[in-house]
Amino acid sequence: MSQSKVGWCIHFISYYLSWIACFYFAAQNNEYLAPIMGFLFIAVQIAWQSMNRLPYLNALYFAIFIAMVGSLTDMIWLYQNYIYFKANPFRSYFTAPWMICIWLSFGLNLIILNEKLTRYYFSWFILTLFLMPFAYQIGARCSIVFIEKNSPFYYFVGITWAFLLPASFYLYHYFITRNSNSKMEKLSRI
Repeated sequence: MSQSKVGWCIHFISYYLSWIACFYFAAQNNEYLAPIMGFLFIAVQIAWQSMNRLPYLNALYFAIFIAMVGSLTDMIWLYQNYIYFKANPFRSYFTAPWMICIWLSFGLNLIILNEKLTRYYFSWFILTLFLMPFAYQIGARCSIVFIEKNSPFYYFVGITWAFLLPASFYLYHYFITRNSNSKMEKLSRI
């Protein structure tokens, strides 16, 4: 098996193991073991990229950005009493640590596994419109996310992320292009 296929398998498996660990330990009401396990799987992915001298910093920056945006939207929904997270030491004031870990894993893997597809903004709009509410519904079925007002929440989460995710991809590409152009300018001055 080639190095790129092994890498793809490591990232794919780590992504889902991170989700499963976060879901499992959150369902057990373990506030800290869920994010610790999730972060370990993220660390495995970054270690793989680093050991094989593959780029990972841009993916990590994007993951942190998505985690901040995801946490902010979750905090708004917590404040509006639309949702409640199980295994949340911050109660209704801040996103659960395991959910932040899921956002980080999501953002990291969007870039590492799908960077070539991130310019298809309309496709991501449509996918996110339907899949993001489905992801929250999975959390509700696993009894780790409690959704108070089902109908409006699912509409809000779908529409919100249908705009936020493509906009995040656009900003990612804008800053990557701008950063590479400024490096080229510095090199041309030498």
